[in-house]
Amino acid sequence: MRKFEGLLPEVCRRRLYRRRGFTSIHEFAAKLAGMSHLKVDRILQLSVKLEDKPKLREVFESGVAGYSKVARVAYVAKPETDEMWAKKVQNESCLKLDLAVKSEKSTKTVHIHTFQSELLAKVSAGDPAGALAGGETEILAGDPTGALAEISAEASDPAGDEAEVSARPVWGN
Repeated sequence: MRKFEGLLPEVCRRRLYRRRGFTSIHEFAAKLAGMSHLKVDRILQLSVKLEDKPKLREVFESGVAGYSKVARVAYVAKPETDEMWAKKVQNESCLKLDLAVKSEKSTKTVHIHTFQSELLAKVSAGDPAGALAGGETEILAGDPTGALAEISAEASDPAGDEAEVSARPVWGN
């Protein structure tokens, strides 16, 4: 069954099901392997996702690992990490793969909000007072470095007096 799943995208691409007298890839898979329409669509979507990952694609097409294992890692694997994920798919259980994928997802890149980057630019340009114009600054939740809270605590107004600053999280951004 794994081998059939792995070869299904190639059968679809080359339309080999027509040589056997079937009208669609779905009919072909249903009659020969008892696969549902949804399963065929998922396998074809997975094959598109594996186009830039040759090692994972090879593991899938050869039948070494089935659809469920490869699908777990296909959406976190990158061309640079393709070989590592291919080895994991071959050697690890589904539970270990789930944990590895969860770990990979939790190490995603944190993006600084435009407001935060503008504020940091003003402060690094030597204008902390200009960064806090109006006497109050909203610190966005999830400030990755904690730099904005530090900036607001140390900033002063142009008159030289300490500005009254309130650092409050903005929810929903």
